[in-house]
Amino acid sequence: MKKILCLAVVLTSFYSFSIDRIVQQNGPVGTYASIGAAVTAAVDGDQIIINNRIDLLPWIENITINKSLTFLCAADNTQFWVEGTYTVAMADNRNIVINGMKNTNGAISQSGTTPTFKTNLSIVQSDITGSISLSGPGINLLVSNTKAYAVSFCFGKVLGCDLRNITLYNDALSTDDVNLIVGNRVGYLYTAIGNTVSIQNSTQYLFFSNNFCYNTNSDDALNVSALKGGPIGNRILNCTLIQLGTNENPSLSSSAVALRLNFSNGPILTVENSSFGGYYSTASVGANGFLQQNGSSNTTLSYNMYYNQYTSGTTPSSTLANFSSSAATYSVNADGSSSSAVTVNAGNPLNDYLDLDLSRNDIGCFGGSYSRENFWPMVNTQSSRVIYVTTPRVVNQGGTVNMTGTGIDE
Repeated sequence: MKKILCLAVVLTSFYSFSIDRIVQQNGPVGTYASIGAAVTAAVDGDQIIINNRIDLLPWIENITINKSLTFLCAADNTQFWVEGTYTVAMADNRNIVINGMKNTNGAISQSGTTPTFKTNLSIVQSDITGSISLSGPGINLLVSNTKAYAVSFCFGKVLGCDLRNITLYNDALSTDDVNLIVGNRVGYLYTAIGNTVSIQNSTQYLFFSNNFCYNTNSDDALNVSALKGGPIGNRILNCTLIQLGTNENPSLSSSAVALRLNFSNGPILTVENSSFGGYYSTASVGANGFLQQNGSSNTTLSYNMYYNQYTSGTTPSSTLANFSSSAATYSVNADGSSSSAVTVNAGNPLNDYLDLDLSRNDIGCFGGSYSRENFWPMVNTQSSRVIYVTTPRVVNQGGTVNMTGTGIDE
C-alpha cells in the first residue's frame, strides 16, 4: 500500500511592521536618492528595494549594514547594479539578506566583535567581482547560486556557486553542527589562487559534496588540513577534483595534488564516489591525484576513481572498490561532468547513493541525489525558491520523516 506524505511549510515573519525603502534616481517624494540614505533611514526588518539607475551607471557607494535588512531589486528577475564594499556589522541575531546583487567593483566584508549569537547573512542569486571575506567568526553564512572570487567563512553553507577559491576557517566555538559545501564549481571560471579549496575547520563537521574543484597552478584542488573529531564524522562525497598545474606549466612544482589529506589522525573521514585527477601529460613527473600525508587511522576511501599517469603518492586501496584510470579513458567537461563512460554506475551501489534517475551512483560531481545538475546552469531570478533540502536517503513505510529546507522568499 502506498502512502502519501503531506508537508506543511509555515513561514514566520519576525518583523510584522517592516517597511519597503525604495531607492530610485530622481524618484518621487518618499523614495531615497541613494542606497546609503535608505539604510540610514531603515529600521530592523525593512527591505531596501533598489531600482537600477536611469543613467545606466551603478550605484557607487560603500555601505555598512548595521541593521537587519533585506536588499533586492525593484524589477523582477533582475539584479540591482552596484559598486562598492558592503560591510556587515555583526550583532546578536542580526539577519541580513542580499538577493540579486550585481557588484562589478566591490566585495563583502565583516566588522565588529564576535557576537554571542551569530549574525545571519544570506547572499543569493548574486554576481560579485570581489571576494566574500568573512574569515573571522560571528556570522552564519549562506551563499547560493552566486558568482564571486574567494569565499572565506567559519560557519554556514556554500551551495551551487561559481567561485575562484573557498576557505573554511575555525569558528569561535566547537559545536556538533555541519558546514555544507555542496554543488559548487571552484577554480574554473576564475583561475584559483593557491589551493582551490582549503578546509581548516576543526570546530564543526564537514559535508563536502558534488563539488568540481579545478587547479592549474602549483597548489592543491582540495587541501584538508583540519577536521572535527567526534562520532558524526566528516564526508567528501561525489566530487570531481583536478590538479593540472604541471600540465599547464611544466616549470611548476610537481608536488601539488587533487586531494591532499594532512590532518591529525583523530577525525573520522569518509571519501566516496569521487574522482581525483593529477597531472597526466607525457612527462615522467607530475602531480598526484591523491596524497594522504596524515589522517589515516579513521579515514576510509571507497568507490573512488583516481587518474595520474605517474604516481609517487598514496594509492587508494582497490579492496574498497577504488580504481585507477588513464587520461585516455577519462576527461572532464567545463561544468565538471565526465564525457567518459568509465565513471557511469561505478559508485556505491546501495540505494542511499542512487542517482536522480534511480540508477546506480555515477562517480563524480554529477552523481547522487545532490548532483550538480540541481545547481547547473546557474540562474539569476528573484522568485521564491528552495535552495537545499536535507532528507533521509531511504524512507521506510510507517516511519517518521524529518526534512529541513533552506530557501529564500522575496
